[in-house]
Amino acid sequence: MRVPGFGYLWVDDVAVRDGQLNLEFSGENWAGAVSAIVAYPETKVAQGRRFLDFVKARRRFHFDNYFKRTLHPPTGEMPGLTDAERSRGFTVFARDWMRDVFYNDRPVSGERLEKLTTSAFAGE
Repeated sequence: MRVPGFGYLWVDDVAVRDGQLNLEFSGENWAGAVSAIVAYPETKVAQGRRFLDFVKARRRFHFDNYFKRTLHPPTGEMPGLTDAERSRGFTVFARDWMRDVFYNDRPVSGERLEKLTTSAFAGE
């Protein structure tokens, strides 16, 4: 059996004729990395499937408990829009360069502008 550089491969049945299961993996650099192989005889299919179900459940458990999606609470109150902001569909504001601006932030007092101007050097 020759397996190109896949991240995941499921093979249900393999016929072993000479008493050996020969696997070849191809790929360059990390494309040839193998983290695990689970093989079991046909007589132990029920046990093998239970084991794989257990492994999948444990991996899901650890993934779900390690990667927690946390959303940033927005700054500022929802501003009352001026006619100009309503017509263009957005509000312009500038924040001190030392303070982060997140995807859902709103302007706090003193940050709203009618026009934003800046300057930069070539390549910036």
